[in-house]
Amino acid sequence: SVVLTHGGKKAKLPDSIPSALEVSKELFFHEVEGIREMSAKVFGVACALLGGETAVSTWNESIKCVSASDSDAVKHGKVSAAFRILASGAKVDSEVFSAMISMVKVMIKDKDLATRKAACIAIGTVAGSLVKQKNRTLKDVERIIINCMEEKDEIEVYQSLARGLCAAVRMDPNVFKGKEGLPILDGALKLAMGGTQRIQLAFNDFLWLALMVGNGEKGLNAYLDIASFENGRTMKNLTTKVLSRIKVVEESIVIEIK
Repeated sequence: SVVLTHGGKKAKLPDSIPSALEVSKELFFHEVEGIREMSAKVFGVACALLGGETAVSTWNESIKCVSASDSDAVKHGKVSAAFRILASGAKVDSEVFSAMISMVKVMIKDKDLATRKAACIAIGTVAGSLVKQKNRTLKDVERIIINCMEEKDEIEVYQSLARGLCAAVRMDPNVFKGKEGLPILDGALKLAMGGTQRIQLAFNDFLWLALMVGNGEKGLNAYLDIASFENGRTMKNLTTKVLSRIKVVEESIVIEIK
């Protein structure tokens, strides 16, 4: 994926991209988790280069049908490939997008940890893609995100959710602005103030991006205008003491072709 993304024209010859695509598809359901993840990443880069038609074709061919009876490797592989489609920026039609939401809604509760982690990232990329879909709003995924924030789970699941939400902001900087995004920002604030340090750090990154702290206080002030007094005071203190010290947030889900 690094070669395709940064390799310049030689890496993007007509035969090299389709070849990478085919190899990645063959490894979607490999028994090794890391190989499944890397194959999905290569697939995402190929989608970014080849466009939505390739993404939708592969979705219909290899990804869209997933059930609780599938093996953990298949479930994880399909959810990972699904969020890479959206993170690639490839445009998908409303039918595919609806199917992705349905997939994530089920898989985010799966017994397999790797699948739940991938689904948490996926729901972020779904949120970040709402702007490209007609008649879709944050309400379509808000409850899924809030439930994931509130239910007890492994630390890695919360970290994956934060990664997904960071990706959402990269994809659409306005996705969590205004009253519509307030419940999610409030939920993130709660996690940034409690729990283990690893969870706090992950949601600090998300809030730094969502409030555009690196660009001044405009984002924070917009939140303060609509938040409750208590949450507003807490967010202001967090921003002053913690978020303002963050220099940059590295986000590795969204694909940007150089």
